[in-house]
This record gives sequence, structure tokens and C-alpha cells, in this order.
Amino acid sequence: MPDVRFLHFLRDGRDMAFSENQNQLTWHGGAVLGADVGKAKKPVRSIALWNRVNLAAADYGERVLGPRYLRVRFEDLCAEPAPTIGSIFAFFGVDGDVDAAAAEVRPPSSLGRWQGRRRRIVEQLSETAGPALARFGYLEQDA
Repeated sequence: MPDVRFLHFLRDGRDMAFSENQNQLTWHGGAVLGADVGKAKKPVRSIALWNRVNLAAADYGERVLGPRYLRVRFEDLCAEPAPTIGSIFAFFGVDGDVDAAAAEVRPPSSLGRWQGRRRRIVEQLSETAGPALARFGYLEQDA
């Protein structure tokens, strides 16, 4: 499929680890993770899944799709909606009203929810998903 384009939309795995919606972990965690983190706490298993699938998606997108792959972070959409939406529209060749679309962006109250968690569990999450958190620019935000 030479014309396929892939938008890889992701959110900080530490936020995802504390989400009430853990369907992906429930449905696919065993197949993706095996016994790697079987006895770990749910947030650690959740971020381990996030780490593995997002690194695989990024590797494939960059290696195989090249310019037909675009990665967008949810946090960037929330912080700078117009430029982020503009890059998505350009990627897909869409001639849309960027400002109108940006006006619809409403950051959820759960954005950054991991920051209110106990330090030890956050450290475990960062250790578990360090490669993806670093690659996608999330560890830099901690400073």
C-alpha cells in the first residue's frame, strides 16, 4: 500500500498507566508482555505494554513508512492545538480550517495525572518505560 499514511497519536505512558480504562492491558497484555511483568502492579504492567507497542509502532513507521509516518503527542495537541492540527492537516493533504479545529481542543483534567502519584511508583514507571518516555520526549518534561 504505497499511499498509506500512519498517524501515530500517543499520550504520556505515565498518564495512561493510571487511566481507569485498562482494556488494552486486559485484552492484549498477556500476548504482548508474556510473563515479563506478570506480578507487577497494574500501572507498571500498563506502562510496560505502552512502552512495547509504541516503540514497535515508531520503529515500523520510521523504518518502513518514512515520510508517510507522523507522530503526534496528545500533550502537544493540548498545549499548541493550531500548529499541531496544521501539521496533521498538511500530512494528510487536508485543506481545513485549522483555527476552527483548534478551538475544539479541550485538554482533559486528567492531563498530567501521574504527577500527583507517589514518587516510588512514578520512578518504577519511568524505569519500566524509560526507552519510550525518552524517545518520545516525555522524560525531558520532568525537569
